[in-house]
Amino acid sequence: ALLVDAISAMVNLGFSRFEAQKAVSQASSEPTNTETLDKLVAATLKELAS
Repeated sequence: ALLVDAISAMVNLGFSRFEAQKAVSQASSEPTNTETLDKLVAATLKELAS
C-alpha cells in the first residue's frame, strides 16, 4: 500500500504514472526510505529531480 500511495502522490503532483512508478521503485530500494510515506515521497521527489 505504501508504494501505491507514493505513486498516487506523484501522479497527483503532475508526474506521469510511468515516471512515478520508476522513481518510487528506485527510491524504495533504500530500506530507510520505506519507513513512512513521507520519507518515501521525499526520496521519490529526489529521484525525479536527479
